[in-house]
Amino acid sequence: MLFVFLGTILLLTSILLRKIYYKKKDSDDWRKSESYSTHSEVVLDTSNTLEYDYFFRGGVKLIFIKDLSKVGVSFDSSFKEKGEFMKKYNLIEDDQYSYPNFKVFRFLENMSDEERKELVQSMKTEKYINVIGDLLIHPDNNSTSIILDRIIVHWKESDYEKINSILKEKGLEELNKEMSSRGNKSILKVNHPSNYRVVDVCNELVASGTVHSAEPDLYSPLILDNK
Repeated sequence: MLFVFLGTILLLTSILLRKIYYKKKDSDDWRKSESYSTHSEVVLDTSNTLEYDYFFRGGVKLIFIKDLSKVGVSFDSSFKEKGEFMKKYNLIEDDQYSYPNFKVFRFLENMSDEERKELVQSMKTEKYINVIGDLLIHPDNNSTSIILDRIIVHWKESDYEKINSILKEKGLEELNKEMSSRGNKSILKVNHPSNYRVVDVCNELVASGTVHSAEPDLYSPLILDNK
């Protein structure tokens, strides 16, 4: 009888310990799942932010990758509060694309084009930012440049009245003008340059037939070779 009693006690103890173990395991697994889910919420879905685009340089069509989930920023050399800047604008640094002279940040929230435009415009008002703009990414080696708010144009057209009409239509401002035997060259400022509008304006001018060339001015320019 004693052995039967002891056997029953051991069996019940074994069942109780197994229940405690699996209950703890389920709890641990749930916590891991919750942690992963929480982390995933701050990762931007970039499935619709990457696409190929192009512009012309010297008559050659150059392909690049554009990414609306990122922005390039060059800070004043005295600026030391990068962490506060990232927190203020809900950004994370993307080391894959950053350079010593400028940093690349990823937005941690999905935004409409208009929301992104307004946020970048707000960032531009920070006094410690020297340059900010969309990114031009080489499709082969991921080297990167910031697209400035200027384009370099070589006009076919010599009629200044017609040129001024085009500038007004596209919201452009002539910063510099050079006369040459091959035609007129201008550096134009693009108003509201966010969301790759600078490249769009370049391609619109080329398609219009009024220019020999129109290309974006780049910060830390890279040479695209799409052979």
